[in-house]
Amino acid sequence: MIRKFGGKNCWSFKEWCEIDFCINKNVPDEYGFKGVRVVPALLFEGANASGKTCALRILSFIASFCTNSFMLKPEDEIFFDSYFNNVNKSDFFVEFSLPDDVSTVYTYELTADKVNSEKLKKNKKIIFSRKENIVEKDLVFNFPQKIINMRSNVSFISTLFLYNIQSIMPFYFLFNNIVYDVRRFGIENNKDIDSVAKIYYKSPDLLKKVVDKIKLFDTGIEDIEIKPAITEDGKKTYISTFKHKTEDGTKNLELLSQSMGTMILYKRLLDFYITIEKGGLLILDELDCHLHSSILPELLTFFLDSNINHNHAQIIFTAHNSSLLDFMKKYRTYLFAKENGESFCYRIDELPNNIDLRNDRPLEPLYKAGLLGGIPHV
Repeated sequence: MIRKFGGKNCWSFKEWCEIDFCINKNVPDEYGFKGVRVVPALLFEGANASGKTCALRILSFIASFCTNSFMLKPEDEIFFDSYFNNVNKSDFFVEFSLPDDVSTVYTYELTADKVNSEKLKKNKKIIFSRKENIVEKDLVFNFPQKIINMRSNVSFISTLFLYNIQSIMPFYFLFNNIVYDVRRFGIENNKDIDSVAKIYYKSPDLLKKVVDKIKLFDTGIEDIEIKPAITEDGKKTYISTFKHKTEDGTKNLELLSQSMGTMILYKRLLDFYITIEKGGLLILDELDCHLHSSILPELLTFFLDSNINHNHAQIIFTAHNSSLLDFMKKYRTYLFAKENGESFCYRIDELPNNIDLRNDRPLEPLYKAGLLGGIPHV
């Protein structure tokens, strides 16, 4: 479970960008997980180029660095950008709890152009620290003697995982269960159609859930059938056939003949179901793109309904659909803006008391009127 994360001197953030899933004792219990004052979902709203995607990049970078950096070549750079590519070091952090102990709070910290320092804290006490390539403190992992120096572009979490150190596994899998579609240079869908179809083919129960959900959205689709096939160059592939109900009976169309909304649902629902099952975190840029506004609340119910979300799964997403403000409410919405090329953000419930933000008052009219900020001045 992610509690907070942030970064400084990275992408469009010159100073600290801090995103907080935690809510205080005055917030109604319904907004957080049962027994844990942490929200399952956060919406990022704001003008174009205000920093919403950059904020997502902070956490997707941390997740990727902690899990995949051992795959980098020694001469490779670490994949993030400083504020306007300046030469100063950048800072990152994420505060989290492991699935089997939500009351214990860990904090991972990184200072980098290369790895200048890397720390892991347990309830604010340092349990592991590294300065450049040298381990300074290790109270948990019994760092193997054979790892004399760590590479300057690799996380100690990724390193210990590759050496099969069992004590690192809960931390590695927490970051590995963060699924994201936004990386250093924007949106990148890391699942192609063939790999999605392959997963559905091998998981018929999962495919049935996806079909039932797509049918719920009035797409005209009655069923989806997946069959293995061989391409012209001899490679195995998987063909998705969508069965549509018509007056003349059932008609078949392949995936690329579907609407953009249907194709997005077909691919994204896989991430939704996997994240809910594993209790991970899903990071999505422009969730509302190509999807009707009536569909979005149904998708978010995956995370907001405690009868569905048993494993503290979470989602962060950006959107330009302002009607979502009244669905997500002030405790689960961040607004982004930019001044002189520098992004900043705030959760709506952090605004001054002179703005009437009662829970029973709609937020969208206030937002469109410019009273909440985070709106373009055209």
